[in-house]
Amino acid sequence: MAPAPPRYGDADRAGDGRSCLRVQDAGFEEVDAFGGARHDYPERTAILLRRTDFGVVLTWRPLEERMTSWELCRSKRGWLLRGFSELHTFFGRRDQRTYRCRSGSLLVDATCSAGDTTETAEGTTVGTETLTVGERQVETLHLDVRTRLDGETRGTGTRELWLRSDGLPVRWILTNESATPSVVGDVHYRERLELTLLSLAPGAG
Repeated sequence: MAPAPPRYGDADRAGDGRSCLRVQDAGFEEVDAFGGARHDYPERTAILLRRTDFGVVLTWRPLEERMTSWELCRSKRGWLLRGFSELHTFFGRRDQRTYRCRSGSLLVDATCSAGDTTETAEGTTVGTETLTVGERQVETLHLDVRTRLDGETRGTGTRELWLRSDGLPVRWILTNESATPSVVGDVHYRERLELTLLSLAPGAG
C-alpha cells in the first residue's frame, strides 16, 4: 500500500508565507530495471506553496520516494523558472537532482542543467481560462510546454499547466520518458500525471 501523503501541518496558519493545498491525483512512475518497478500516486496529496522574496516555491511530494519542487518568479515577460528539484527512488536508490536555469528562463522557454544533464523547455502561452475549484471560479493562465533531456539522461516530456495568478497550479498534466545509463544498460523511466486542485482553502479538500 502506498504511504500516506505527507502532512505539512497548519502551515498557512503559521504566518510564514506557506499554504498547503489539497489536490487530486491520477498517475504513476515506473522503471524497467531488474524486472521493473512502479509507484502509483495516491488519489489525494498536497501542494506546498511557499512565498519568497523572489516569488514562490511549489513542492509536490506524493510519496516518500517521489518529489518535485519549482522556484518561480513573476515578471513582465511571464513566469520565470529559476530552478527545480526532482527526487525519484527505486530499489532503495535515491536519484535527487537540482536543476539551475539560465538567467531569464521562462516556463515556456527554459534551459536548465543538473550535472551532466540539461533540460530544454519550449512552449506556448495558450491564453487565460476560467476553471472551477469547488464552487469558485478561478482565472488561470494556460501553458503548453514540451521538454527535452540531453546528456547523461536523455528523454522527452510534456507539461500542460493552468496557473493561478500567484503561480499555484490549478491543473497540471505531465508526461515524462527518459533513459539513463547504468551498469546493467539503459534504465528506462516513464511517468504520467494529472493533478487537479480540490480547494482554495489551505488544508481543505
